[in-house]
Amino acid sequence: MGTVNPRYSLWYCGITNDTERRKAEHNVRKKDIKIEFWKSFNAGTMNDAQIIETEMFSKGMKNMPYKGGANVGSKNVYVFKMTPRGLEGIEDVISILFS
Repeated sequence: MGTVNPRYSLWYCGITNDTERRKAEHNVRKKDIKIEFWKSFNAGTMNDAQIIETEMFSKGMKNMPYKGGANVGSKNVYVFKMTPRGLEGIEDVISILFS
């Protein structure tokens, strides 16, 4: 981070009705990816959560905007950084070498 133009493509955004369950599911499914900097918040309504998710997707974050899979209770937005396992900190090394 710390850049003027963040690399949204390194981040994932989604909505859920249960952030703990969803985080556990992502940890199981993404064995080659280290989930870092997990943050979640209640958007108030499912509609507002979908709007935020769609906006983050349009900026380049991973995930697809709402396609009908979320349930009515999905008011929580979550984001996390995806780092390939074994490459933690590589962005810092690259920025030092090429700045």
